This record gives sequence, C-alpha cells and structure tokens, in this order.
Amino acid sequence: MQEFGDGVRVTISQSFTTTNIINEDGWTVTGGQPLATTCNGINLFGGYNVFGANTSVSKIFSLPPHYYIYLKIQFWKIDTWLYKNVFLFGDGQIAWNKLFYTQDGTDLCGQNGLDSHDYYTNFSWRLTHSSPTAGYWGMRDFSIDVEKCPDGCLLCKLGDTINDCSNWKFVAKSWDQLDIITADGWNVVNGLLEMTKCGPVALFRGFGKFGAGSIISTTFDIQYPHFKIKIFILWAKIDAWDNEAAQILVDGTLVWEKKFIATNGYYGKVCGNSQFASKTLFSRTELEVNHQANSVKIQVTTNLNEAFDEESFGVRDFYLYYQECPSFCNQCTGPNGSDCLICKNGYYRTGVDELMCQECYISCETCQGPTNQDCTDCGNYELNKKEFINGQCLCPKYMAEQIKNDGSTWSCHPMCEKCEFPQDNTNNQYCTMCLPGQHRIVSDDLKCIWSLRHMYKMPLYMRKLFRTIINKLYNLFIIFSSSSNCRLLMLM
Repeated sequence: MQEFGDGVRVTISQSFTTTNIINEDGWTVTGGQPLATTCNGINLFGGYNVFGANTSVSKIFSLPPHYYIYLKIQFWKIDTWLYKNVFLFGDGQIAWNKLFYTQDGTDLCGQNGLDSHDYYTNFSWRLTHSSPTAGYWGMRDFSIDVEKCPDGCLLCKLGDTINDCSNWKFVAKSWDQLDIITADGWNVVNGLLEMTKCGPVALFRGFGKFGAGSIISTTFDIQYPHFKIKIFILWAKIDAWDNEAAQILVDGTLVWEKKFIATNGYYGKVCGNSQFASKTLFSRTELEVNHQANSVKIQVTTNLNEAFDEESFGVRDFYLYYQECPSFCNQCTGPNGSDCLICKNGYYRTGVDELMCQECYISCETCQGPTNQDCTDCGNYELNKKEFINGQCLCPKYMAEQIKNDGSTWSCHPMCEKCEFPQDNTNNQYCTMCLPGQHRIVSDDLKCIWSLRHMYKMPLYMRKLFRTIINKLYNLFIIFSSSSNCRLLMLM
C-alpha cells in the first residue's frame, strides 16, 4: 500500500504474476482455452496456439469506495500480426489499444521465420472511476489498484475530504453479487424470470431474457430530508441495437438515455447470438437527479423493437444514494444553510443566509425567536406534557420545572403537585407543593408529610381510630424505652 495524492492507493487484485501460472484465477475466456503456455521461459496466460483471433479474456472485481483505478498489464504479441490491434476495455471504455506489425519483435516462441516475430509491452492506465465493480482484459502481470475515498465516505471524487463526501447516504443496492443474481424486490414487465452470465459477468436477465417492451421498476423510501439522488447501474448492451436507447426514468420522468448500435462493443464475442458482427458492451451509468420527495420510483427500460434473440440487454450493480439537507432543515435545495427552504421543528427562520435556521428555546416545539417567550406551539401534549400560555410552553401540575434534552418535561414524585426536580430512584421527593385534599405539608427536606394539625378536621370515627393507633404505639414505645437509651420526640 502506498500514499498517492490526497488518498491511499491499495492493491485490489493481481493475476498471472508468478513464474508458474497454474489456473485462470477467476478470468473467463471466450474464443479460446483458459490455458497457460511458455514463451522464451516466461509463463503466460494464453499464448501460442491458445489465444488468437476473436479471443477475449474478462473478469469482474469488487472494489471499495474510490475515485481512481489503476491497471497494469503485460501484453505479448506472438507470430504474424498483419496490422492488427489489441484492445483493453474498462467498463466499456477503451483504456488502451495498440497496432502491431509482423516485424515487431524477435523470435522468442511460436513459429520461426522472418514474418513470425514475438514482442511484449508493459502498459499502465489510470481511470476516473467510482463504481463498486469493474471488468478488464489481460495476458500477464495484471494488477488493479484503487485510490480510496476518505474513511467514512461511500463515494467521492478527487480532492474530497470527509466533510465533502460524507453527506452522501446509502439507500439501497441490487444485483451486485458476482455469481447469483435475483429479482431483489424489483418488478418485471415483459421479461423472463431467469438470470444469465455474459462472459464472467452475472446479469439480471440478459441475452434472450430482456428486450423490446421489458421494464424493471421498484420504489424506494427516503425518509430523511434530501435534495439530490445518485444512481449507479451497469448496462449490458447485447447484439444488434440499431440506434436504440437504454433509458432510466425517475418518478415517471425520463432522466437519462444512451443510444447504441450493433457494432458498439468488444472485438470478440462475449455473449449474445451467433452473429459475430453484433457486439456486446458493458456501459457504466452514473446519474445525479434533483429530488426532494420521501419516496422515489426507478424504472429501467429501452426502446428496443425486435425479438429478444436479436436485441437484448441485462443490468447489474444498481446503487442508490441521497444527498442530505443540513441537520436543521426539513426541505432544501442544497447542502448549505442558505439552501434551506423549511426549518425543522425546534428551529426558526432568521432570514440570514448562513444562519437561516436557528434553535428555538428548548421547551418550544415551534417558535418565532430564540427566547422562552417566542414559542408558537408546544407540540403533542401527551408526549411533551407542556401547556401553551402567552407564548410560553410551561409545565402543568405534577410535572417538574425541568426540561429533557428533547424539550419534554419530567414527572414529579406522586406525592407532589409541583416539584423542584423530577422523581428519581432515591427516597427524595423534591416537592414544592403537595397534592390538595391529602392534609400534607412540605417538610424542610422537600417531602410531603402528613400534618397532625389537620386531625381535628377528620370525621369522628377516623379521630377515634387514630387515637387508638397512637395509644398502641405509645405503649409499645414505653416498653421499648424502658430497655434502651432511645427516646421518641413527638412534635404536635
């Protein structure tokens, strides 16, 4: 691992780097055999009489959040190449191509003769890229590195700090498995309920399964205030598209389309029908759409018009993110305080751009200013136990004049009508006023104790009962005090 630029460069995978190549290391070969050969003592994946015209080699990789990928590969040209090209594709883009001539190189392996020279070249490539998977072509000494996003970021671009990219939040993903792909809750119109593979790439549907009239759709909930969504998806354009378009709709509106023709694709048959001229192309889409609603409907479709075995498509690697509003905002048009359109409950609008929403006094649910007399609503009484009186949110009877972190109030001890502090797990009551009708008074230690001076107000039968109890307690005290140093002090 090495530091590079603003990020950390890490190696994700290496293939065919040893002196003894023993297997294909997860690469898929079409138009050839997944075998190793030797050229001038160097072990190669492919080589003489193994890889030739129309051979393609491909693999898909899982990647961490990143903004650059780096490729390195050593390509060997063997024998007679009459002005032929080699191509390296990454996610549908031509990363590198080179035209070779017969006379390039020297005799190293393969056939002998003036027209059969062999040659190798080392190639390195950097691509701006942020999707979670990628597919490539190679021969020997292949490696793929990424320059990672800052820790805590799900996606980023060059130069981003944690503050720049951390407000992108994850919503959902589908079809990112490397081997087995299912519907994952998406609805399908006019398509066969089977997955396929295109070379090494597992697809949701694909050749012969999706085409004219096929629509994939689902709806996602986004309950947090946001102003933008970002969509990633990998398309597989398969076979003879004739200037027809892949399309994405958001909430019923077409927000993206890209047209393809039959010859768009790789110089080797990766998947599809038997017509070699009808190419396959993987095309990565990254799309940002302004969005504020608390749900979003995504539709993936095309305007293809022929049979599934003539024109088809598949998809994978769907990811959905949203960019959240500032924490004090219920609706916004951007990430800054000045972009806030509606403040959350507990905040009021100031009219000052960067201080657009400021906190209310803690007891207010909504307000028009910062003080305890600027409240405009106290919220749900059953939850907050606050009464709105002359611009203030006050505690009712039996509630402590103390505010929780969420602005609601605490209950007093059951003996209190009013209290200084809420009930806790101690013997303290913290009462400042006792419940009416119970003939209790507040003691010096803030407890509601029974008042003997109210005894004369009792009915006659209760006074007789009370005297009987006092006499029995007194007799018990006489017996107790005769055998101890304890004394009972009674205050009447």
